[in-house]
Amino acid sequence: RMLRIATEVRHLVAPDTYILTGGLGYPSFLSARLRYTDNPDGGKVSDRYPKTGAAYFDVLSIHHYPHLVDDGSSDSALDSLTRSRDAFLDELTKAKVTKGWMVTENGAAHVAIDGAASGPEYARNYLQKSMIWAKAEGFLGIDWFPLSDGKNASDPFSRMGLYEDLSAISSLDAAQSTTSGDAYLTVSTLLGDARLDVKKTEALALPDGARGFVFRSGDKSVYALWAVTDDDEDVSVSALLPATTPLHLYTWDAGDAEPTQELTPSEGRVSVQLTGSPVFLSE
Repeated sequence: RMLRIATEVRHLVAPDTYILTGGLGYPSFLSARLRYTDNPDGGKVSDRYPKTGAAYFDVLSIHHYPHLVDDGSSDSALDSLTRSRDAFLDELTKAKVTKGWMVTENGAAHVAIDGAASGPEYARNYLQKSMIWAKAEGFLGIDWFPLSDGKNASDPFSRMGLYEDLSAISSLDAAQSTTSGDAYLTVSTLLGDARLDVKKTEALALPDGARGFVFRSGDKSVYALWAVTDDDEDVSVSALLPATTPLHLYTWDAGDAEPTQELTPSEGRVSVQLTGSPVFLSE
């Protein structure tokens, strides 16, 4: 009923906006929304209630916290997000509807916590990989949760912030970015307005053990690449990229700074050493 009211109000006062479901955690909940109407009589379809919930939202919003379903590396965490998306997609496919996508809560603890997939490298790598993947898949975006750390040092949710505990500061100048916040600045700076370049991504021909995508940002190509992590974040893979002009390499923590290195092509290719942390290469 709330989605129906929101849709009717939107048509009257803000027709260019989107209606989101709110963050769903379980595909079964989406299934119910797609099958039932807002009819008080058990959600039945009737002349007065002809439309199911599928008619009353534009974007499917989901939540995902990999430590709740997976205890592996950052790529294992990314795979768990992919599986979650696929499970929701199955429900949309059954209902024969197409919707936009957004993750309105996504997070990983940037300090090591017993009993949970966590740690600085794990969190920052997962943050960047999930956002790179989501952009490549056409998501409207991913909201990292939360903005700030909390006070409970043993709770993973209290150590997912982009900033250290903001409740302890008296001015914005005192805000301290976490390693996840540094990673977020880099990916948002380099890929903020970029769009997937399908042809160049398909032509990457990355070796086994590597993942990546090519995006178009303005008149430049931007490569986002990494070595696939397994048991931990310490991996390394060599890759050759097609290039006729130098590529500027930015490490995961480049933020809005200048590139770390310039790679010069040889015989139409550039060699780059990939690790479990994403690197970005721009023309």
